[in-house]
Formats: sequence, structure tokens, C-alpha cells
Amino acid sequence: MSTFDGTTTRPPGADPSAPLSYGTGPDEASGADPLRHLAPPSEPEFDALANLQEQMRARDKIDTTIAVDIPGLGWRLVCETDLPYQSYARWQKISFPRAQRNGRKVNPLDLDRALLSTLVLLGTCIGMEYRERGDGDWTPMLDSRQQPMLPNSREMMDRFSQVDEKVFLRKLFKTDAALTRAGTKVTEAAGWTDDEADDDPTEQG
Repeated sequence: MSTFDGTTTRPPGADPSAPLSYGTGPDEASGADPLRHLAPPSEPEFDALANLQEQMRARDKIDTTIAVDIPGLGWRLVCETDLPYQSYARWQKISFPRAQRNGRKVNPLDLDRALLSTLVLLGTCIGMEYRERGDGDWTPMLDSRQQPMLPNSREMMDRFSQVDEKVFLRKLFKTDAALTRAGTKVTEAAGWTDDEADDDPTEQG
């Protein structure tokens, strides 16, 4: 390895008029550049597919539930927002008058939005939570088997002497307007809106 020692050298037989070498150039024996350690490290090549996998794993960890408060009560429903369109379209179809369910044209104004919201909430609810005090923490409600309690759980229905889960859910929310707002909150979080009714959900694609 060449080092600078303050001496001057001239190869044998070299032109006397050529400039002297001060030992700062590449090593004549190895051809190595003594300053190569000062070069910045090269950037690793970007792996687009590995990056895609990483982003998909991160997305899978995102919570896909939404809490829906029951007005006037210290209770709320926990609903799943990963809602397949097939399920939403089926509930939407049921919410039209029977005469329009198999027709080629439907009237969006005839859609029973309260019924649609009822079906959405019952179909997506995965648990119920309550507060012992108005500002306390939310506590999951479990049944006798330590499973999440649902509005249509047998224990819940028996406790309130109910036989129709849709009627009971309507009692919980008290008004069609509150029920509709709750259902719309879930469908919007899932990416669906009631405007899809304009595209005729009874039509088979």
C-alpha cells in the first residue's frame, strides 16, 4: 500500500523532465485506490415485491371493527366492517317491497332503510359492550359460555321475553331514525352506501 512519506520518486529510465510522484496516486503494484474507503456505501436495490408484502401484512393488522352507540343507553354494538358486497346486496334486496325484489327496475324511495339497517347491524355485530358508569371503561358482555353476547343471543332474547330479533333491535334503538343512522355508520365504514340502490341490487350480474 502506498503511503506519503515526503520523498519524491521517479521510476528508473523515466523522463527526467516528467513530474515527480509524491506517493498519493493509486498503488502501482496492486492498482488499488488508497482513497476507496472514503466512497459512500452503495444503496441496496429496492425490492418492490417485498415492499408490497410488508404493506399487505401491515394492512392486515388494521382493526376492521366499529363501535355503534345505542342512544340513551350506556351500551354499544361492536360491528365488523369487512362486509362483502354480496351480503350487503342481499340485505338491500330484502329491504325492498316484495313486488320489486325480482324486478328489473326498483324505486330507491321504496327502500326500507330501517329494515336494511336492522339486517346490517344483526349481520355484522360481533359483540356488545357496556359501561358501569357514564365515564367508565367499556366492558364486553359475555353469555354463560363466556362467548360475546349479541342482540339476538338466546340469553338476551329470553331475558327480555323477545321472539323477533328485528323487533328487539328496534326496541334497543327506540326510533327508526336512530336505527338507520347506526346501520348507515356501519355500511359507510365498510365502503357501501345506500346510493347503491340506484343501481338496482335485484339485477343479477
